[in-house]
Amino acid sequence: MPEPASVVLVLGGLAALARRRRGRGR
Repeated sequence: MPEPASVVLVLGGLAALARRRRGRGR
């Protein structure tokens, strides 16, 4: 199992990117 910190950072980064892309409303 990968480190929980890495998983949280990856999930957080992906979520942030998805939210930013959706927020822009291309």
